[in-house]
Amino acid sequence: MNDSGLIARRIGTTHRVTVAAPDYLAQHGRPQTPQELSEHNCLQFNLLNSQNLWVYEREAQRHEVRIKGNAQSNNSEAIREMVLGGLGISLSPVWLFSEDLKAGRVTAILLEYSAQSLPIHAVSPANRRQSARVKAFVDYMSQALEEAPELQPIK
Repeated sequence: MNDSGLIARRIGTTHRVTVAAPDYLAQHGRPQTPQELSEHNCLQFNLLNSQNLWVYEREAQRHEVRIKGNAQSNNSEAIREMVLGGLGISLSPVWLFSEDLKAGRVTAILLEYSAQSLPIHAVSPANRRQSARVKAFVDYMSQALEEAPELQPIK
């Protein structure tokens, strides 16, 4: 946001989950620690600064792993389709895979570790006064994101 002429208001957080298709796990094994991800095909979402560095925490200890894989995208739906197709492992927002997790199309892995969450921001021009409608909408979304069960961590 530096020098962009925009201002951002943090309105929530999206929790992330590490997922893979059951077929991928049957063929390549299930990683038990974040470090074992380096032995797997990990699918990168390349719009994040930390696209190839996945960060987890367990018992107040930070675990970082540099992942590698044969595919990346700037589109989360494309990552979802790759995971569903059994191409690799993804660290993605819970909301992206919530229905797939419920239906058993993907499996959450590394549940003993908390993946680093991502902030959600409302962004607007710095030089314009926010209308009452926009302010009301942003306030509503902030409240809704606090209460959204699908954005909570998978346990």
